[in-house]
Amino acid sequence: MATNVVFDCDSYVLEPDAIWDTYLDSTYKVAARSAFYHHIDPDTGLTTVIVNGKAAQPMNKSRIIRQAIWKPGMTPDQIGELNPRENHPINPGASDSTARLKDKDTMGVDRALLFPTVFAEYFPTVENPDVAAVLARAYNDWIHDFCAADRKRLFAAAVLPIQDVGLAVAEAKRVADKGFKAIALRPAFLDGRFVTMPLFTPLWKTFDDLGLAIFLAPSPGSGNTSRSTPSSTPYILREKSPSCGARSYRYVRVLTVIPVHRVETGRRVG
Repeated sequence: MATNVVFDCDSYVLEPDAIWDTYLDSTYKVAARSAFYHHIDPDTGLTTVIVNGKAAQPMNKSRIIRQAIWKPGMTPDQIGELNPRENHPINPGASDSTARLKDKDTMGVDRALLFPTVFAEYFPTVENPDVAAVLARAYNDWIHDFCAADRKRLFAAAVLPIQDVGLAVAEAKRVADKGFKAIALRPAFLDGRFVTMPLFTPLWKTFDDLGLAIFLAPSPGSGNTSRSTPSSTPYILREKSPSCGARSYRYVRVLTVIPVHRVETGRRVG
């Protein structure tokens, strides 16, 4: 008899200090923390964000860490009663896989595909490609260990240093060897380049060769300072844009994309 499986295909983690303290290559720690660092003080709830050597705007304007504050069973009234000026404890399940599985059990969720939070928000704007590659490796190794709590229930989308095509291809091959099946990309311009431009064709071909599913977010993120093309058009590529073709989509099975061209799930397009 068939059994229904509840699959959470849009679940997020809150990256812990361990990524920077434990998983980073020790020879890159200073450079990597200067390029991108995120920390939430558990006692005060104050957030420190560094991007490219400068303080960056935290994702939350209040003391409520909305990405990791909610717990199974919370009612709308309880949520509305939270004081935005006070510190609130973060749900352990946001960064701890054992607690996460307990939350999933409570909610009746069998499996989940996990995506990054701060690595989705800030990481795409890191300027140094070499450091970006080290940061991507640290996150991917951490989330791989996170899923080790139950690899039949927890699955992760890896991040890539798209700041450099060659480094991104190398990391895609590495994570595929580790068992990853999905990649999370942010539609963010960096130095006038976008992931659908022809120069990224080797990366998309690698995705197809490795059988990786690509999840392209519908937004560049509120922290991305390059939200428009060089011609100041909206960040979403216009269908007839001569400088930003989507030709490379023909290489990959795209599951979630921005509305550039017609895309059919699980089929080649272009």
